[in-house]
Amino acid sequence: MSEQTNGSKNIFTYRPTAEGCCDILMGSTDTEETIKFPTEIDGLRVTGIGYQACKDCKNVKVVFVPEGATRIKSFAFSGCTRLVRINLPTTLEKVDADILYDNDAFLVTCSKGKRPSFQIDESRFPPKSVFITGVGAGKDWGNGTVGIYTVSPFDETYCEILYQKKHFLRVAPYTATQAEAALAAVKQSYELTLKTVRTYDVYSSDGVDGNDRDESVENIDLGLENLVFSEDGTCLGVFYKNKSLDGILFLDGTTLGNVDCANRELCYGHPLDYYINTYQKLTLKKRED
Repeated sequence: MSEQTNGSKNIFTYRPTAEGCCDILMGSTDTEETIKFPTEIDGLRVTGIGYQACKDCKNVKVVFVPEGATRIKSFAFSGCTRLVRINLPTTLEKVDADILYDNDAFLVTCSKGKRPSFQIDESRFPPKSVFITGVGAGKDWGNGTVGIYTVSPFDETYCEILYQKKHFLRVAPYTATQAEAALAAVKQSYELTLKTVRTYDVYSSDGVDGNDRDESVENIDLGLENLVFSEDGTCLGVFYKNKSLDGILFLDGTTLGNVDCANRELCYGHPLDYYINTYQKLTLKKRED
């Protein structure tokens, strides 16, 4: 076992495997926010991310697995509670179980126009998926194009994947004229609303009626950063992300992701304690007028 820093504060160690190859690991949990594994260490090619390689690296947010790596072993990133993104190499052939154990959410990316050589098994990843944050969506990319969300089948070439219902979401360039026309048509025919219902339950003492309830409906403004297109340029629906709500509402009435959520919070106060139950739901519906 040897150490190498790869020009950063991150310390890497390794275990030799086959001739001229090795599995790489972190040598310290005191890491930077980004881990970029080297393709080679001490003259050995890095072909695997080792067992518990980055276990409990609490600071890391982004990981780059190098080209040439063919396997990510069990619990490689378990306990990396701030990890939100990993970039996979096209050479990857196998991902072991529970590589993201104890992680709630995860985004997988790959070089644009490339994809790993193996079929990704959704059970290897956390049950809760995180949608991409919208970098480029609705923004001018130059040359008359604008970044727009695109939904595509799972088996197509991708750059950013959403692990849910075997579809993925990415940001792709579309002409500004096309995007603005689609936005105008959607705004004319549809409205996106967020309904919030709160009820209050007494936990101790008196003073709050268990039937107390308030309800509100908020209209969500639609913009180019909300649109979701198909690969052929057809506007499919809108995208929304805010805290627990992150999903696509399609024009045909179907949904993808989390478009409703419930929360229960215990509030302490004198002379009484009580629960606030909050339910929120997104709805995309045709305008009546």
